[in-house]
Amino acid sequence: MAVRLPLDSRAYRYQFTIALDGVEVGLRVYWLPRCAGWYLDVLTSAGEDVATGIRITPAAPLAVPGSWEGAPPGRFVVTGPARYGRLDLGSQVQVWYLTADEVEAAG
Repeated sequence: MAVRLPLDSRAYRYQFTIALDGVEVGLRVYWLPRCAGWYLDVLTSAGEDVATGIRITPAAPLAVPGSWEGAPPGRFVVTGPARYGRLDLGSQVQVWYLTADEVEAAG
């Protein structure tokens, strides 16, 4: 079943860990005012950076590499309006993790 990431626009920068397909993944989420967009960094369960500076862009797959050792097998997608503001994260703008089975079924 798809997992909606628990994103919240109240803080300009925060970090959390979430289990996706049984794999612990760290996410650092932050707003960049100059770019007027939300970004995230992906971390291993040990807190090491896997990918940084990934823009959260609705109606597009999240550009997270799927090939680091221990990566969850599914994919990330973003839903929401193409143009969004800082306070839209977690409400109008959502990031979803689709399991490997869901990705294969959509295939």
